[in-house]
Amino acid sequence: MLDDHNNLVLKSLNRARNRGFSYALYLDSMNKRYIEEFFSCNVFILKVFN
Repeated sequence: MLDDHNNLVLKSLNRARNRGFSYALYLDSMNKRYIEEFFSCNVFILKVFN
């Protein structure tokens, strides 16, 4: 099971890099709206209100 997860992570990361991004951001599977996992430890998120 861990190998399947690692393969999925590597596949997603390679797909992101092929599109010009440095990292991949993973959203929750139910809502596809909330951040569940990020490839880096240092993340800063800003929400701008108009």
